Amino acid sequence: MIRTVILTSAALAVAGCGTVVRGTKQGVRFESAPSGAEVTVVRAKKRETRWACVTPCELQLSRKRDFNVTFSLDGYKPAEGRLASRLGAKGGATAVPGNFVLGGGIGFIVDAGTGANMQLKPDPMRAELAPLGSPENSVIFDVRIEGGGVQDVHETDTAPAE
Repeated sequence: MIRTVILTSAALAVAGCGTVVRGTKQGVRFESAPSGAEVTVVRAKKRETRWACVTPCELQLSRKRDFNVTFSLDGYKPAEGRLASRLGAKGGATAVPGNFVLGGGIGFIVDAGTGANMQLKPDPMRAELAPLGSPENSVIFDVRIEGGGVQDVHETDTAPAE
């Protein structure tokens, strides 16, 4: 029994708190107006790695990678944008205290290496698709909801990552 407790404690200390609590993947929600758009997600540096779904949908993606995202629907202009991996407030809030208590420096290193301290943004990723032949362009919006209300709505950089 004591051996099990010691081994479990050591495993938690080495694993890093964010890795244990949050995991290395994040469920990212994709939405479009109109719905039914095909979403193609490609790793920014390894273009052969792909995920796809039809809006509204959710994909489990690595927290530590950047992705190029394309929304496409017959009769509409495609929208392209970037899903970026950034140091997340949620990652710091759960990982820092846990790493301090359990993992120390090793926990911080593990979380940074696995990406557990990162957050993919924007989440949800929303696209408004413009009909073919219209003067408008399709856009991807970054909607941040803080304190229960929409605080900031703007178009994202629609250029895919290189």
